[in-house]
Amino acid sequence: MRFVVVPLQRQSRSASVLDTVVSLRLLIVLLPMTFPSIGLAQSLSLAPSLPSGQPVGTSISWEAAVVPAGAPREYRFSIAYEDNATRVVKDYEDTSTWDWLPLEEGTYLIRADSRMQDTHDQVVTNSASYEITSRLGAAETAAVLTSHPMVALLSTQSCPLESSMLVQFRTAGSTEAWRRTSPKDCLANRTMNFWVAGMRASTAYELQAVLIAADGAEEERSVVNIQTGAATYTLPDVTVEDPADGATSTADQVLFVSAFGSGVNPLPLALDLQGELIWYFPGYSERIAVSTNLNEGGTVLLLAGDESDVQGQLLQEVDLVGTVVRQTTARRVSEQLQALGMDEIGSFDHEAVRFPDGTTLVQGGVERLMTNVQGSVGQVDILGGMIIALDEDWQVKWAWNTFDHIDINRRATLNEKCYDGLPGCPPLFLDDVANDWIHGNTIVYSQSDGNLLYSMRSQDWVIKIDYKDGAGSGDIVWSLGPDGTIQLSSGTDEDWFTHQHGPRYIDPSKIAIFDNGNVRCSGDLQCMSRGQVWNIDETDRVASVSLNHEMAYSLALGMAQKLTNGNLLFTSGWQRDNTGESTELTADSIATFAIRIDTNLYRTWRVPNLYAPTFQLYETAVPVGAPSRFIVCMGVAMILAAPAVSRRDSSRAQAILLAPVYRSRC
Repeated sequence: MRFVVVPLQRQSRSASVLDTVVSLRLLIVLLPMTFPSIGLAQSLSLAPSLPSGQPVGTSISWEAAVVPAGAPREYRFSIAYEDNATRVVKDYEDTSTWDWLPLEEGTYLIRADSRMQDTHDQVVTNSASYEITSRLGAAETAAVLTSHPMVALLSTQSCPLESSMLVQFRTAGSTEAWRRTSPKDCLANRTMNFWVAGMRASTAYELQAVLIAADGAEEERSVVNIQTGAATYTLPDVTVEDPADGATSTADQVLFVSAFGSGVNPLPLALDLQGELIWYFPGYSERIAVSTNLNEGGTVLLLAGDESDVQGQLLQEVDLVGTVVRQTTARRVSEQLQALGMDEIGSFDHEAVRFPDGTTLVQGGVERLMTNVQGSVGQVDILGGMIIALDEDWQVKWAWNTFDHIDINRRATLNEKCYDGLPGCPPLFLDDVANDWIHGNTIVYSQSDGNLLYSMRSQDWVIKIDYKDGAGSGDIVWSLGPDGTIQLSSGTDEDWFTHQHGPRYIDPSKIAIFDNGNVRCSGDLQCMSRGQVWNIDETDRVASVSLNHEMAYSLALGMAQKLTNGNLLFTSGWQRDNTGESTELTADSIATFAIRIDTNLYRTWRVPNLYAPTFQLYETAVPVGAPSRFIVCMGVAMILAAPAVSRRDSSRAQAILLAPVYRSRC
């Protein structure tokens, strides 16, 4: 393939948009080239569904096509905002379209790449500049309902650099306390735009933009009104069994729910503390989409089925309207793993989480056919797990495989099996049944040393992995659980958790965990699951239980979380009546809030709003409205460390594009 790069003249935009933006455009002229499989020169067309110049909040579909068409091809889409770095938003797959819902006005460069599906070569590329404009006229502030009946788009006039802005909202005509989004850094000479979510269906609300000066002083703008629509999702029965009281962490006023189970669409959704629906993901009315975590700025990580409904083939990040803002596939990640000499994965399963440096970690299922292991005679399919670290473009930069670090003859403690279609099991590709050897369900960041905690349900272990923020060896530092390298300093073996879920550091030497108790409770219909707190001395390798709160038995699923006021939240996700319960406990183990939902709950989280991350460091979440500043470009959140950094610092702007960097306090 030969090409000529022709530099065009520098073009300046009006200072009325954002100072002066200077961009260097490169026009790539493809010269004739011959493909053995086609015998014709090819080029890539790239076209939007609407012409350039659309206002903020307009849904635009991009379509790429190779001309002339030939053998099957794959397509990738990338985007750059102004003159910042280009970031991949949809990695190579066989669909040639990408849907875009921009939230900031300005100039974008959209790029498409296409390659052969079988050989991955013969790459052709095209790009197009696209302008997004303000949707405001002369009004100071305006709001419209989006395609999501419970999410509004509020637009307001620009605000000074070094300041920030948020939106507060409450039921129209009420005197209730305002609820707030998180703040965004001001963009000089550009409108400020917000997805406003967390409102009940079919309800009138008043919305108000609030300007926050560098010294913290607040200035309220005019109030606008909006009526939310009727929900298109039927919520399972919800019962507030223990209403909030004076001890409840009411700062964490949103319950973010990841449902999981047959018979009920397992959508991510959110409730208020009265059990009323205030948000849901509107996609996947038929297909599987399990949410794992909520990101800073209001996006959700999903593990979704592909068009053939093979679960876990897609890793997606979606915004509050429901638009996919970033996507990759298990096949694409496997391609990169194989290039590194590692096993491929069959699917993504159970976990995806955004870490402080912008890295996204995801778990994949790994199968190997092995002989005479784990008590078998002859060949057996072993289902292990892999932790994969993806960079800001969702490209593999580090991976850890259980087959390299866990004794292959240490079988699942209850000798569990996985079958295709069995709830909680990823799809199988090498055999019809596999030993469910690991069943990893949680990946946790260790703030003190940059390492990982990894919960392996089938092994009854939580292990620490030498990760060191992506520079680690992958060695196991210690294992916590029966027969692990950390021993009990007090208590009895009955204290040990089994088949656990959701461990979280709550301070440098304490881990909260939900103990499902499957081994301990085997055959005992009166047995209970437990919410636990473990004190761990990593130097002397000893541990003890400081909280051991009994809860209704949960066969599987669950989570543990520390709340803003120091209380603990435990999810008992799959109880004997096929319901799930989220329970808040005070420091002295007294229930202060509990809510039951008539479905299985993979996880529940309590957060101040839908813009706060479920990822947590040792500190508790910042109060609602505190300055955790972020900007949103191309519908994806980017975090700015405090104190605020000027948008004129272009190198900083490039560093944050599509790469969330969390403050030290989340």
